[in-house]
Amino acid sequence: MVSAQNADPNIAAVRTMLAVFGCRPVWEGVTLKTEMAKALWMQWSRLAIKDGILVRSFESNADGVIRWQVVVPKSMRERCVWVAHT
Repeated sequence: MVSAQNADPNIAAVRTMLAVFGCRPVWEGVTLKTEMAKALWMQWSRLAIKDGILVRSFESNADGVIRWQVVVPKSMRERCVWVAHT
């Protein structure tokens, strides 16, 4: 997953910003990035790198438990959806 995230330009850009800045960079730093990178920037407070993988926190409405979701690269999304639903 780490190598796939690093190969995805959207995720790699956000991973780099997270590793370098730690805190959310100014909007001007992402204005020339893709829509996906901008969407991840908007979720900055929910992002983290765990075991080298970019993840996003998700709080369940049902029980309030926070779960970590892997930010899946575009190249792996179809496969991940297939695995999750079979």
